[in-house]
Amino acid sequence: MPEFKYTAVSKGGKAIEGELEAEDLESAKTLLTRQGFSIEKLKKKPKEINIFPEKVTEKDIVVFTRQFSVMISAGLPLVQCLSLLSSQAENKTFAKTIGEI
Repeated sequence: MPEFKYTAVSKGGKAIEGELEAEDLESAKTLLTRQGFSIEKLKKKPKEINIFPEKVTEKDIVVFTRQFSVMISAGLPLVQCLSLLSSQAENKTFAKTIGEI
């Protein structure tokens, strides 16, 4: 069942943030309204995709993305970019993953 994130105000005027499961957006609105909340924001929670092991940090991905972008913009072939970035990556787990790609 899809999950939704919301920001609402309770009957007492307290701001509340949370998540809930519902069939669709309308069902989520109905559930919150029945609980006495005034909905400020309600959206479907994005699916999380974990393609990297936990040892790969956001910094590793940011550095890789910037370097990859520069290389592609310079006209280097895709396979050559990945090969170079794999050999230069400080994080060995990430380097192995790039190499496998």
